[in-house]
Amino acid sequence: MKGDLYIETDSKSPRTTSGWCGYVLTACKGENIHTVEGFRYVRGTNHQLMLQAIGDAMERMTKPCEITIHTSDRYLQTALEKYLLVWKENGFLTAKGEPVKYSALWETVGQQLEQHQIRWETTKAHEYSTWMQMEIERRKRDV
Repeated sequence: MKGDLYIETDSKSPRTTSGWCGYVLTACKGENIHTVEGFRYVRGTNHQLMLQAIGDAMERMTKPCEITIHTSDRYLQTALEKYLLVWKENGFLTAKGEPVKYSALWETVGQQLEQHQIRWETTKAHEYSTWMQMEIERRKRDV
């Protein structure tokens, strides 16, 4: 089975703020395409919101598959591909010896991703970006 995971947030801030994150997850099994979405209001940094969206989407995956994650957050990709293993080995301390921020979320998402073959596509915009941003704006108005 193959899938695509599209991630979007309304926050670009490295500082902790409140914001919306969301995902669209498409999975192809044979000729059938299944699409699900999810949005939530979260307090955190841009990276934390993106990470939360990936975690929420991965909870919906019941079987291992090939997934392409589409995101604008290159740091997220680098952290999950490279830093996470080092953080685990160092007891979730950075190279400076400081605790990794929201380490439990990093660890959970890392474990979720280990079950799948992950490919990354880092781009400023993906095919769902405009719709997801409009959906986030609609949800802000409805709150």
